[in-house]
Amino acid sequence: MDNELNIWRHARMRMRQRNITEADIRYVLNNYHLSRPGNQPDRTVYEADLGKVICVVTVNNSNPTKVVSVFVRGKD
Repeated sequence: MDNELNIWRHARMRMRQRNITEADIRYVLNNYHLSRPGNQPDRTVYEADLGKVICVVTVNNSNPTKVVSVFVRGKD
């Protein structure tokens, strides 16, 4: 997923709250160790360990990739 990102307002707010950078999001999307369905039919959650497990929620088949939210697994 090396394409452009469209980071939604909610995701940007969560990034600030959780100290997650755009570089972290790109790393997760390009190096995830787990992907699973999100909480809506058109969502996917990607996970990668960057010293903490960061999860990135995207809209399926979007270009640019729409980032809906980000969180640290086990923290919220």
